[in-house]
Amino acid sequence: MIHMLAAALNDPDAWLRVAARLHPVVVHFPIALLLTAAGVELWRIARRGVTPATTALTCCGLAVPAAAAAAVAGWLHADLESHAKTLGPAMELHRWVAIGASVAALIAWWLGLIARTPANLRARRWWVFVLFVSAGGMGASGHLGGSMVWGDGYILKPLFGAAPAKEAVPRPMRLAPAGTILTVRYADQISPIFERRCVECHNASKLKGGLRLDLLAAAFDVEQDLWAILPGDPDGSELVARIAPDAGNKERMPPKGERLTAEEISLIRTWIQEGAWEGTEGQTPPAESPSTSPSPRAATPQGPDEVRATAAWSEAEQAAIAAVRAAGGRAEPVALGDERLDINLSVGAPTDETLAAMHAVEGRIAQLNLAGSRVSESAVLGLISNCVALRVLDVSRTSCGDATAAAAAKLPVLERANFFGCSLTDEGLRGLARLKWIGVAATGVTPAAADQLRAKGVRVETGSER
Repeated sequence: MIHMLAAALNDPDAWLRVAARLHPVVVHFPIALLLTAAGVELWRIARRGVTPATTALTCCGLAVPAAAAAAVAGWLHADLESHAKTLGPAMELHRWVAIGASVAALIAWWLGLIARTPANLRARRWWVFVLFVSAGGMGASGHLGGSMVWGDGYILKPLFGAAPAKEAVPRPMRLAPAGTILTVRYADQISPIFERRCVECHNASKLKGGLRLDLLAAAFDVEQDLWAILPGDPDGSELVARIAPDAGNKERMPPKGERLTAEEISLIRTWIQEGAWEGTEGQTPPAESPSTSPSPRAATPQGPDEVRATAAWSEAEQAAIAAVRAAGGRAEPVALGDERLDINLSVGAPTDETLAAMHAVEGRIAQLNLAGSRVSESAVLGLISNCVALRVLDVSRTSCGDATAAAAAKLPVLERANFFGCSLTDEGLRGLARLKWIGVAATGVTPAAADQLRAKGVRVETGSER
């Protein structure tokens, strides 16, 4: 505690931030005082009083310094907190309406003091008028501030429901160059995490922290130095810092409920490291936005005629694609016009028989995702041993281990492998030294073994990088 206090004393900005963050607390006092003053004075008028009510005048006088303190704290908060800069016109309107109401409160109090002389009816009329303007302005400013935090119509939404959706403005998707190999797919793996844990507070109507995650392109609509997601730099991304499970991180997200799992954090880190893309050029974009699209498990996979319309598919290859489809999985081209396949069985319920049926297309598979499936390691070995075009393999949370790693090490073009939650050990890891990226979080791999591969230029994700 003494160490923390000493560090704070050496950092004046820390005290300024503390003062700035008192704004949400202090701001309620001038609002309550001015509304009380207006209500009391209205009752005084109804009782035909000829001088300002003493209670109203006192409340107005107390509201002046309270409003000044709230204004100073609010101004500091907007300047010191980076997310405030992303609120743009809404923040400016909130700020200047509050300042105007504060000045009006000071004028009203001065007029009220003059109007205490019964004969000064003119000052009395101006006192009432300016007091009501001040109270109304302060209430409006408070409403604007609440809307920035909770979204428009938050108070009445339970009575009338959500406002009708506005027609969406098309935004360009963030697509990687054609042929780019992506280990993590935004639509299947990242968007569902955002939908479950983030979109409630980061959407078009509730732009908390100035960040919107219901539409990925909107997260990059602000100035680049304010991006919460820095493509290619997970360690420098504010989003990653907020979801990290560090015990000392008091601003981690989501603020309520269970934290993101180690696997979810690892997926987001890898997705950002690969460029935070929504897909690759040439692929058919999803028909619906992430906020309205059905669950990945309910999606209908593509058949062979849709996967590669210009390719000559044999009956055996068609049967292989049908097996993927029957298991609830997906099969897509890596890029438009590419005969290599991206097969994702993490969204279905594949069996060993499913993998056995895929041997007909094993030479075409460039990306294979078996994450979370209950297939046996022997079935995986039987399939991948001849996947000569395989560049990306995901067997996270499966029964795979060192035997799979040994088979993967022999694949000529394999670049990335994810063994998260598997029984991989140091021995299996050593054989993968020529890969570019390996996920080994929640495995038997030791930090020393991971560091040995890192020294050779391999990116090894252990889940403890932050």
